[in-house]
Amino acid sequence: MAAPPKEIALLRLSAMGDLVMMLPLIRAIQEQLPDARITWITGDTFFPLIEDISGVDFVVVKKPRTLAGFIAFGRTMAKRRFDVLLATQASFRANFLYPFIRASKKIGFDPSHARDWHRLFIDKSIHRDPKKRHIVDGFFAFLGPLGLSQEVEKRWDLPIDPLAKDWVEEMFPKGPPLLVVHPSASKPERNWNAQSYAEVINRAQQQWGIKAVITGGAACDEIELGNQIHDLTGEKATLLVGKTGLKQLCALLARADVVVAPDTGVIHIASALNTPVIGLYAVAPSELAGPYNHPHLVVDRYMKANGGFVDPSLPSRIKRIRQGSPMSLITVEDVLEKLETLFLNHNSQTNIS
Repeated sequence: MAAPPKEIALLRLSAMGDLVMMLPLIRAIQEQLPDARITWITGDTFFPLIEDISGVDFVVVKKPRTLAGFIAFGRTMAKRRFDVLLATQASFRANFLYPFIRASKKIGFDPSHARDWHRLFIDKSIHRDPKKRHIVDGFFAFLGPLGLSQEVEKRWDLPIDPLAKDWVEEMFPKGPPLLVVHPSASKPERNWNAQSYAEVINRAQQQWGIKAVITGGAACDEIELGNQIHDLTGEKATLLVGKTGLKQLCALLARADVVVAPDTGVIHIASALNTPVIGLYAVAPSELAGPYNHPHLVVDRYMKANGGFVDPSLPSRIKRIRQGSPMSLITVEDVLEKLETLFLNHNSQTNIS
């Protein structure tokens, strides 16, 4: 580009973890183009998580599911003009929103990640370093076509709502180390079993005197799994499944000393807040979407689940293990070993004292 863009639009509607993983890109743009105006077009479902981010204008929309929804989106965007659009979502629905966004330049994903005719709706593609396979690095590659450096520190600066922080501090004043277990992922094949979570909680309480909290959404399957774990612990954990909003959950993760969760958005919130997080992975490799700031704490059994073979191609071509029970390859001892690393290594970057 001849001159730095002044009006920059980004579109990322969902999901929760992806919204959080967008933050380093946004912070890097703010740092290198302080005079640019950034407009983030996003969905309404997870908006409370990001609405307090400084220096960003938001256009909040419902995901269009009908022709009328797309027309309504077009009306919303009709009077807006941008120098550049960062098309950071390659899905059927998102791709058909891009024609309604008026921008002089539209930058999207490289061919290996351009799904559902994505390349038809963009002018320029990013270039990814094949050695950097994580989603965060994929978003960061959008800096290149903007003429900005990717050799800058990745910052999240995810704000914590003051009222939510007060609520957490009242419920969980400083005391024993706080372990948050968030057992449910959006896809059931990514879930670990209730018995194993309960055993981790019970043994962590016996060995380190931790206080445990079980979190989750309000979906029936999440409540059921949370209740099972709670019952198996002898009701020794605080059960908050379906009882927190996004801002309260974020504040709780910031207060936690350690989080245990499968491949789900909570992993990325905790990592963004620099809360140590033990991620449980077997369906897909953690190098794609593991906790970016805590890769050393991951329990990853993807290679074993995939017969010892790791696809060397780009992330979009990674084989997901959807058959069988890949998460059963993760043992209680695997998780306790990571917890022990946290509790014994006083020089690690943890909240544990």
